Amino acid sequence: MKSERNPSEHHRRHSRGYSTAPGTKLERARLKGEFGSLVFTDDILVDLMPQPDYQDFVAKRNRVRLDDHLIESYARCLKQWALENNATHWTHSFLPLNDQLSSKQDAFLSIDPEQKQAIIISFSGKDLRQSEPDASSFPSAGSRPTHQARGYAIWDQTIPPYILSFGTTRTLYIPSLYFGWNGVALDRRIPLQRSEHRVHKALLRCLAAVGEDITNQTAFTSLGLEQEFFLIDRKLFLRRPDLMVAGRTLIGKPSAKGQQLSDHYFTDLGHRSQCMDDINRDLWQLGIPIITRHKEVAPGQYEMAPHFESGPIAAYHNSMLLRSTEQVARRHGLVALFMKNPSKASMARHD
Repeated sequence: MKSERNPSEHHRRHSRGYSTAPGTKLERARLKGEFGSLVFTDDILVDLMPQPDYQDFVAKRNRVRLDDHLIESYARCLKQWALENNATHWTHSFLPLNDQLSSKQDAFLSIDPEQKQAIIISFSGKDLRQSEPDASSFPSAGSRPTHQARGYAIWDQTIPPYILSFGTTRTLYIPSLYFGWNGVALDRRIPLQRSEHRVHKALLRCLAAVGEDITNQTAFTSLGLEQEFFLIDRKLFLRRPDLMVAGRTLIGKPSAKGQQLSDHYFTDLGHRSQCMDDINRDLWQLGIPIITRHKEVAPGQYEMAPHFESGPIAAYHNSMLLRSTEQVARRHGLVALFMKNPSKASMARHD
């Protein structure tokens, strides 16, 4: 018995460029409408923000300190978009010295200060600008004693906010920089952005020294971080103490059929293809431009590589890639291990 197709759904799919022919999730995710669908891009902002505010925001962003009016305007647009996409919480996401994307999630709900029992939807420019998560349990590289535990996460305007799903809950993530009460960097991103700024100044100074016109010119690094990883059956992973503790092979002996013939390299993705499809789809929705994927030389090893982006954005996207890959692998009953190729020959080539 055939079910009738919903005409409005049929029109919507065609209007977005979908094909009604059967296809995998990845084939649908390749379409332009899917890429960056969970990212608060300028294309969305220009439709939500008043035009004078938008032009002022674009002119000042990443150049001068934004005034309170612009931050409030941006926060209102961001809240509207997040709620329309069913987000219930928001958070400042930062990368402390433990190299794990971290966050403290807050609900959009609040109590009306005038009507004590009234629940309201709240997210202000003050919330967007910075938050104050406790820093006492994060590594600090000895920069301050434990009792001076305050840490501040401040909105990083170079990377657009995005939405992540955890089960049935969606959370708005605001990329941030993380520093201590005395201004000392407590994350990986502040030193990176300082280095980027120094590179910009040094390169322009060199160009000016050889007679180049540097008016309205900028200089920046570009980066494309490929990732190699293993997808291991979780049941087998739990039988290996070395994998659980160190995340890599420390004991055992080479398999009878290893990499001698290089017959794994660039072959079909095989029985892990559905997991790779879901990883690719999640990353595309987050605006991470993955353009290459293939089997690597070792059994069970895979590689994904993005298009080149500016250095700080590529580094942040790499952290998102690691996290998403681990989460998607878990949904498929697998464990993703980001270890080097165990083959001595291959490690010599990569090192």
